[in-house]
Amino acid sequence: MSERDQDPILVVDDDKDLCKAVASALDTAGYRALCAHDGREALDILAREHPRLVVADIRMPVMDGIEFLGEAHKVIPAIPVIMTTGFPDLNTAMQAIHNGAYDYLVKPFQPQVLFQKIRQALNTRQLAQENVILAQLASLHEIGNRLAGTHDLDALLDFTLDSSLKFLDAQAGSIELLDGERRALLIVRHRGVRPPADRSSMADAAEWPISKWVVRNGRSLLIAPGSPLPEPLEPAHREDVGSALSAPLK
Repeated sequence: MSERDQDPILVVDDDKDLCKAVASALDTAGYRALCAHDGREALDILAREHPRLVVADIRMPVMDGIEFLGEAHKVIPAIPVIMTTGFPDLNTAMQAIHNGAYDYLVKPFQPQVLFQKIRQALNTRQLAQENVILAQLASLHEIGNRLAGTHDLDALLDFTLDSSLKFLDAQAGSIELLDGERRALLIVRHRGVRPPADRSSMADAAEWPISKWVVRNGRSLLIAPGSPLPEPLEPAHREDVGSALSAPLK
């Protein structure tokens, strides 16, 4: 897969000619580039296009580069941002790096210097992502070994819930099992929240609708602001839950 087939690089600069020139150089080098001319416009593009890297000027109207940097990491937390400026200042550079910028470039800069920093940033990000995946696989391997060696149901349920909460960095959770004979869901383990009841009939569509949808469909469901839910569940979204994941145990 070529660079053009991947997510774009976003160039943010209020100097439209410079922005266009940098984007053109990136296109020529095999990258796919997008342009924005202030921080607010750049945030809209971030949310819509999900670029893999940003090259942003520090001095911009509407929202300066330092403020944009903080907001960008709220939209895409791990995105590398290379800051640029035509007014070099050590304090500004240190502030940018302290606020999470990957690197800092003084204008005018040679395209090859920018390309080198982009390659370094993308390689660093890829390595970080691979390390996260390896850590997750190691955790899953450990969980699998523990589950395979546990034959006591109570210990199995405790370990499954505690490992899931730790793995997802979740604050609360529960395990619900299906009583096939009585067609009811039973809460057999819970942490961080005390449910009002420990049993609910599958025939009662209004009670525990998300869990029952997951049981019936055998699919995971993410509950988070901005994430659409299947139509019957829209009224069931709880405003007091920032985000939640409901998944079938298979």
